Amino acid sequence: MRELNQDALEFQKRYPDFYLPGIHVHSQFPNESCQELERLHAHGVRLIGELVPYYMGWDSYAVSRMDPVWDLAAQLGYVVSIHPSTLEDIEQLLTRFPQLKVLIAHPGERADYLDKLELLKRHPNAFLDICGTGLFRHGMLEYGVKEVGVERFLFGTDFPVCSAAMQIGGVLGENLTHKQREAIFAENAKKILGL
Repeated sequence: MRELNQDALEFQKRYPDFYLPGIHVHSQFPNESCQELERLHAHGVRLIGELVPYYMGWDSYAVSRMDPVWDLAAQLGYVVSIHPSTLEDIEQLLTRFPQLKVLIAHPGERADYLDKLELLKRHPNAFLDICGTGLFRHGMLEYGVKEVGVERFLFGTDFPVCSAAMQIGGVLGENLTHKQREAIFAENAKKILGL
């Protein structure tokens, strides 16, 4: 974990105007994860993830052994980017740590997207990264903006899995104002990451 995080930090040093590191924490190593949060916070890092539990042998974001990690992350002002698990799991995390900013990746197709919008309505600390599947359906992003507000959406590409051009087109093709597009493409991320 420390080596991966250090690699991300070194890459950011090489490309400071291009790359913002997202770091790793792990449920099997909560003490080490907290040490990494403190160490990297001193270097200006403010993003954890995207965490993908099934790649790392996790079963839940809300597992109790991660409580000290999420508590410290909230205190230090980190944003946690998570790959979706179950909505119940994400809701537990959001409820137990209301000061923790959680960025949920991938809107999903219609039913999943609508469920995520309801989750955002209940939790002001939840945001949606529009990368990956779902928002190629015309009108879905516009609907979400009307339902929960533009400030809850952040642009992402999910590159190299998805085409960046298609993700950009998913925003530009919607009936949104220039200001709303700017918010989604950059301003919302700057705000929640404190940039």
